[in-house]
Amino acid sequence: MTKAEYMQHLKEALQGYDRSFAEEILESYEEHFADGIKSGRTEEEICDELGKIENFMKDIEEVNELKLRLSAGVTGTQNIGNYNNKDLYGPNDFLGKPGIIPTTLGNNDLRWERTKQFDIAVDYALLDYRLSGSIGWYYKNTNDLLWYIDFPTSLQPFSGMYKNVGRVQNKGFEWIVDAKIFRETEVKWDVTFNLAVNRNKVKSLVSEGAQDWAGKGVVQGSGTEVLAEGHPVGAVLGYQTDGIFQSWTQIEEYNKKAQELSNGTATYYYSSETKPGQIIYRDVNGDGHISVKDRVIIANPEPKFQGGFSSNVSWKDLSLYLMFNYSVGAERLYNNTLQNISGSLNNLIDYNLYNRWSEQNTSSRLPALYVDDPVPATNNLEVHKASYLKLSHLRIQYNLPVLWDARYYKGGQVYFAIANLFTITRYPGIDPATVGSATANYGGNYDSDIYPGVRSYTIGLRLNF
Repeated sequence: MTKAEYMQHLKEALQGYDRSFAEEILESYEEHFADGIKSGRTEEEICDELGKIENFMKDIEEVNELKLRLSAGVTGTQNIGNYNNKDLYGPNDFLGKPGIIPTTLGNNDLRWERTKQFDIAVDYALLDYRLSGSIGWYYKNTNDLLWYIDFPTSLQPFSGMYKNVGRVQNKGFEWIVDAKIFRETEVKWDVTFNLAVNRNKVKSLVSEGAQDWAGKGVVQGSGTEVLAEGHPVGAVLGYQTDGIFQSWTQIEEYNKKAQELSNGTATYYYSSETKPGQIIYRDVNGDGHISVKDRVIIANPEPKFQGGFSSNVSWKDLSLYLMFNYSVGAERLYNNTLQNISGSLNNLIDYNLYNRWSEQNTSSRLPALYVDDPVPATNNLEVHKASYLKLSHLRIQYNLPVLWDARYYKGGQVYFAIANLFTITRYPGIDPATVGSATANYGGNYDSDIYPGVRSYTIGLRLNF
């Protein structure tokens, strides 16, 4: 932006202000740069300066700054790797003869994923800058969502392909507060707090390749974490439970009912291998037996709210810094809740091994343990609240004095820091803040005892010369 363009923008922005004040601003900016030199300042920076001195705010001493920010736009993404729209081939041999085989099935109909976003926020500074921060709202609507669709094994060697599968909506609220509680005393104390609320929802999906389930709308995805219309991305699909089979007689009654309601097409309520102590899955669609058409959404991975807060207290040259993170209301699938027992009795996780159903413990909600039994189908017993409060960083620091009038040595710091000191949670897994897979399509909202966050201790010395 040249000087002339910059001054023209400034004149337009000053329209409506007091004449003498506007002339004073224009004169001061005339001296900032020569003709033909780019200023490096944007229209947003100009508005930032002007927002501090609106006429109607001049007499409100408690308000130091109040700025409204608005933005809107459309962005596109195609971050899915190269050549996903093309059929690819690779070398292979057959009976010792060289040749090529298809390795990747391309999708010629791939389109850019497009996101429309609108943001509105208010930045503020109050009480002589003792209290500052921002409050913002946002709305994002993503069309032509790019997603990797897994193929059934019958389509080997092709494992899947990228497709434009639907539309996803995100809307939320963010609040940041920075408070200087003690500023002009020997003891100084600063506190920062942030709160974020996000509501994610799958609005529409293509029906091709959809899963069967008991609910309305389309479900896409090959595993337990899915895309389901009307639910957040990564919602968990599984079975609801209605207790535990207590006897062979009860199992026979359920099997008989299954045969009657299905007109003989179903022999068993769930399986021919069902035994006392195993789970009664809920017949949601009422056809008398359990199938994939009885599955429902059993977990919402989205927290009600999340964020963090920090505290920095200093006295003379000594300071203590603490940083916490928190999340409230998210649900996660802990795969080891209903682990089985292999014949070799290895890889056991000591979670509820002594609280399973038995003839002496028939009131247990958890199924019996049978050696070499398959793991139960994904169900609501494996879903747990993943709320937590984590002290993610602690730092104690002492500022070393300056010596020799700072000619040779300009001071320094000695410090002790701990990362990931503790987590307060009722979640049974190792760490509720970690995810099943950092690259998972659906957010990795499952846990099979993945590697937790690392706790580290650091002692340091920094000298300035």
